[in-house]
Amino acid sequence: MQKKRTFAAWVSLIVALSFVLSACSSGDSGSTGAETGTPAETPSGDPAPAPADAAPKLLEYDVVAEYQNLPDENPTMKDKLVMEKFNIKTDTNYITLGEGLEKLSVLFASGNYPDYIPNLNHEAEVKRWGEAGFLVPLSDYMDALSEYRKWWTDEEWNVVTQFAQNPDGKLYYLPAKNYRSHSKAWIYRKDVFDALGLKFPETLDELYAALKAIKAAYPDSVPISNRGKDGVIGIAVNAYRLPGDMWYGFEGFYRDPDANGEVMYAQATDKFRESLKFINKLYKEDLIEKEFPTMTTEQWTQRGVSGRSFLMYDYATRAAYFQNLMQDTP
Repeated sequence: MQKKRTFAAWVSLIVALSFVLSACSSGDSGSTGAETGTPAETPSGDPAPAPADAAPKLLEYDVVAEYQNLPDENPTMKDKLVMEKFNIKTDTNYITLGEGLEKLSVLFASGNYPDYIPNLNHEAEVKRWGEAGFLVPLSDYMDALSEYRKWWTDEEWNVVTQFAQNPDGKLYYLPAKNYRSHSKAWIYRKDVFDALGLKFPETLDELYAALKAIKAAYPDSVPISNRGKDGVIGIAVNAYRLPGDMWYGFEGFYRDPDANGEVMYAQATDKFRESLKFINKLYKEDLIEKEFPTMTTEQWTQRGVSGRSFLMYDYATRAAYFQNLMQDTP
């Protein structure tokens, strides 16, 4: 396989999310990872300095970009601006979060994978691809990533690398700082609860009763509306004190706080079965969003601002998000 050129220094200027760079590929070497406009060499063999007003070298590479929802255009407006500013040409294939890991695994298995993968959320797989020699060890190029490194204090960087690097001490992706300033929390329409004489529930039985009361008062509503499995299933997972990461492809082994810290397999516990029964009851009675696996951001937002959803378990900043969208609502 042909070794691909490393362009970590270029990419660090334009990417704000985690990314990985491929080390080799069996793709078309004539158009993949190519640079054009290489300056002539001096008699000493060193590249001749480019004129001060010379345009940057053209970089060409293949990209697979993972998004929650596919963009309406390819390339996106952001990509167009980046390519114009930095003289970059890409062949971009946009994929969704739902299909991302499967598609990328097929590409890596076939050897026909892209030069550059931004926006990735599969850390365990990235580490395996790095261990297998598919990826460029970005830690070897940190001196060319000074702007990226400025995001982190030395103390933060030591913690990040401790968890993000491979056993060989190499870092095969660039972690992104979490933009969220709050953890997940219950968000609810207090005005609706007050009007119905409801207090915020403290147990699952009280939650069920509150949802039934809301559904009776607003028959066309979906009292709890969330996108994705963790927003809906996470309700019961947290209530039964099960590990949240069991829904992200991890095995589900954890120390059960209700079994004296004994290591358990979450999916084989009675608690897990009871949590599914509770979610199933809410699902059958239309008390939670039935379309949560496929619901788009626009659909979810519309439910909230149109008075058809009144309760959710999500990042606490969503309260301000909906409050701003509903500022004209009495």
